[in-house]
Amino acid sequence: MDNNNCLHVEELRLKNFRCFSNFKLRFDSPLSIFTGGNGIGKTSLVEALYYGCYLRSFRAGLTKEMIQYDHDAFFVQLMLSSGDVISAGFASNKRNVKINEKPITSHRALMKHYCAVVLTEDDIDLVRGYPSARRMFIDHQLIITGGMDNQLLKEFKLCVQQRTAMLQKNAKVDLVAYRSWTKQLWQKSMSIRSSRITELQRIEKAVNTLIKKHFTQLDPITITYVEKTPYCADSWEQFCSEYELALFDKEQRSKRTLFGAHLDDFVINFQSQRARQYASRGQQKLLVTLIKIVQIMCLAEQDNPIVFLLDDFMTDFDTFVFGQLFAIIQQLPCQVIFTAPFSSGILDQHIMDQGGKSIDIARL
Repeated sequence: MDNNNCLHVEELRLKNFRCFSNFKLRFDSPLSIFTGGNGIGKTSLVEALYYGCYLRSFRAGLTKEMIQYDHDAFFVQLMLSSGDVISAGFASNKRNVKINEKPITSHRALMKHYCAVVLTEDDIDLVRGYPSARRMFIDHQLIITGGMDNQLLKEFKLCVQQRTAMLQKNAKVDLVAYRSWTKQLWQKSMSIRSSRITELQRIEKAVNTLIKKHFTQLDPITITYVEKTPYCADSWEQFCSEYELALFDKEQRSKRTLFGAHLDDFVINFQSQRARQYASRGQQKLLVTLIKIVQIMCLAEQDNPIVFLLDDFMTDFDTFVFGQLFAIIQQLPCQVIFTAPFSSGILDQHIMDQGGKSIDIARL
């Protein structure tokens, strides 16, 4: 299955979004590239397409940061090939989101109609960044593919917050309440860890399948889940008997929660060494690209209409790696949109050869 018949976004309309006051762009190919110099708005268009799925930015901390200067609201509209229309407005610190004029409240409802996967330079943090970036990735992967209920994650975060607040505010901690929150945290951590490990195993297997087929000169990768705290047990009873008293003493002194899935990490090994320390930047980018491709393959299994957004990520691969990655991406069952600073390069030419469209943002 390839992306030749996978046009999902037919038209994008923006009002007071970033640098765009009143903007309209039509897509007539499932394979496109936005070109233009720095600051012209290429990443902002990718951001708008991403916002249409998740109702948040992949680069802005606050939604209001996407409002054009000297305005107090923005509007994003996606017209899809299915006939659906997604309208997402933001004003007075409130979202107003509709599908075909019917209000919706969560991105889960949007994903049934439109799903975006983005790949930017910041995604290299998946390999070489802090553990929080990897936890965020795997939890996002589980939520969008249905491997974990978002409610579990919300309840887990609340449990950590309540437990930590109790340790910080009270000179003498209520042992009954402490034990109740500890049990909840342990149970939810075990559930989250199990889901994460299963999904990481699936990702590892799929990435290695791609490596074996397209990059035969490389060894397979391994992904190892790491529990960052020593308080590991197979049952709640074992946890209590082995750790509860010592844990309580340490947490009272530090006044923070010292165990749980919010502290965990996973390690990617490439060529039998830790990719974070020993892989080159090009190898790290290759791994991240393959992981994102696998993310799309997982979503495609659920028949989600997908748009793959690659923001200036493909231009510094060598000729062989670029060719192999482009061949894989071109066969994905999704609409693909690239950005690049200049036209007439190798990426631009590949897209044109496949019947795709090059869009110079400065001329719109």
